[in-house]
Amino acid sequence: MSQLAQVAEVEKAEKGPLISSRLIKIVICTVLVLVLLSLFALSSHHGYGFILAKHGFAKIRQGYLLIYARRVLCSTATFLKDDNASTAGGRYRCQVNQARAEYAAVGHTYKNNLQDYTSFGDWLYFSRTEKWEPFDEMHFDGENLPLANYRGTFTHNPVTIALYGLSMHGRFLGGDPYARKQFLRVADRLIQMQDASGAFRYPFAWYYYLTDRDYQPGWCSSLAQGLGLSVFARAYHLTGDKKYLAAGDKAFSFLLVPVSSGGVMDSMANLDPGLSKDIIFEEYPAIPSGHTLNGFMYTMIGIYDWSHVPTGRAPEATHYFSLCMETLRSILPYYDLGGFTAYDLGYLIYQKQPRIGVNYHAVHIYLLHALVSITGDAKLQRYEKLWASYVPQ
Repeated sequence: MSQLAQVAEVEKAEKGPLISSRLIKIVICTVLVLVLLSLFALSSHHGYGFILAKHGFAKIRQGYLLIYARRVLCSTATFLKDDNASTAGGRYRCQVNQARAEYAAVGHTYKNNLQDYTSFGDWLYFSRTEKWEPFDEMHFDGENLPLANYRGTFTHNPVTIALYGLSMHGRFLGGDPYARKQFLRVADRLIQMQDASGAFRYPFAWYYYLTDRDYQPGWCSSLAQGLGLSVFARAYHLTGDKKYLAAGDKAFSFLLVPVSSGGVMDSMANLDPGLSKDIIFEEYPAIPSGHTLNGFMYTMIGIYDWSHVPTGRAPEATHYFSLCMETLRSILPYYDLGGFTAYDLGYLIYQKQPRIGVNYHAVHIYLLHALVSITGDAKLQRYEKLWASYVPQ
């Protein structure tokens, strides 16, 4: 059965309500703009989101525009409290069904990145799954390091740079001698990009949908800090050069700066006062923060990597990884929408519609698998299996 036929079968099985004429009048005026904005917002991940956006346009050309449009209709119906759309079979049934249909039609998968994780190995198999080539939104500089397009300006993004480097490290482990040189170029470039506090700051503005405003150039993210730790751990393991230990210790120190002081560490108190002692590292720091799940788990991987290098901060990294595990075990249920996962908890904290990044459901699964392989945690394993059961095997 073709992918489009599979989508048709899912749509037939939904038995969802017809959209009322009231909604049609509203949606017709906004759907074209919202579809394009949704595509960019849901695919962007201020680092490799450009690659995903490129793929997204290809999928539109292949005939998947209807899927994105239907997701917008679902969100509009729920926002306007259409009882049939929002309550039958669960408040977010419509969005969940559309996300599952899109996941199947587009062919997302978590399986290619499933890995029993090791700190100095091929990072989540990104050497196999990430293709690094120029296109309209990404160029490469004279050292062949990626430059991403932000509002018309091509610039280095620490997340993009780190992901490229981790891919190169994995390719080196796979036998590509050129990749070693590129990986160390990345590690050295990250040192150059690090400020005195240890932060990797973004040199561009970035719109954050939960606060409805731009982060100004110089903002920071736990994602960049965590990926930097994964790069520096491997660079030191490969070379023995202590400059990577010093850079990693600085990056780790900045992780522990609270959001209220301009850093990225927060608590879960804004979700539940009973979780006030549970710490989390924020991909998008805000007051209150929205608690983006994939960014938190990527950061945990970086902290775990740093606990395995010969530095005086290693025991502290082990301690914070354990604290993060306690938090993750507590908060996983909040991301489950009953058939798919939410990108963050903005739907609870900001009372907005759930943000469902369809590709990030796969990311959630393979990151849980990596953390289960590290810890053997039974609750994480249950959620890994549950979330995998929501999508085609």
